[in-house]
Amino acid sequence: PSHPTPRKGHEHLSLARLQHAHIVPLYWVQDLADRDLRVLCMPYLGGTTLASLLGMLGEVPLDRRTGRDLLDALDQVQAEAATTLPRQGPARRFLAQATYVQAVCWIGACLADALHFAHQRELLHLDLKPSNILLTADGTPMLLDFNLAVDWRLPVGDALLGDTGGTMAYMAPERASGVVSDIGP
Repeated sequence: PSHPTPRKGHEHLSLARLQHAHIVPLYWVQDLADRDLRVLCMPYLGGTTLASLLGMLGEVPLDRRTGRDLLDALDQVQAEAATTLPRQGPARRFLAQATYVQAVCWIGACLADALHFAHQRELLHLDLKPSNILLTADGTPMLLDFNLAVDWRLPVGDALLGDTGGTMAYMAPERASGVVSDIGP
C-alpha cells in the first residue's frame, strides 16, 4: 500500500538504505509537489501493530498469556481484513509453541537485530514503540516508521535531536527533556 507523508521528511532516504528481514521495505517513492506530499510504496504484509495485539490481550493476565495468544489475536485481525495472506511460516510455528516470555524475547531479539542493522548504516530510529512494530500475517515482527530517523554521522546538536519529536512515553530521558511535542501514540 501507499503511505503519504510530508515531502519535507527523509523517511524514504532512510528506508532505501535498509533491506532487512525485520524492517518493512520501501519499493518506490513519488513526490506530489502540488499537494506537498511524498508517497511511499511498501508491501502489504497483513497483520497489525504490536500495540493493537497487546490491547487485544489486555484482559488476559500476564502469567496466563502464551505465544499462541498473540497468534489468536493476529488471526482475529486477519479474519476481519479485506485481503487475506498466508498464515504459515517459521514465525507462526515458533509463536504457536512459545511461552509468552519466549515470544516477547524473540520479538525483542528480532527488533534488536533490525535496529543493529540500521545502526550499522548510521541510522537512529528515534521513535521505537509498539505502534511502530508490525506483526505480519505470518507472525514476523517488522519495524515501521523511519520518519524521525537521523543519520548519526551528521553533526547534530542536542537541541536538534530534541526538536525531532517522538513519543514521550517511549523516549530516553535525556531526549524527553528537550522534546517540543509528542507526535503520537
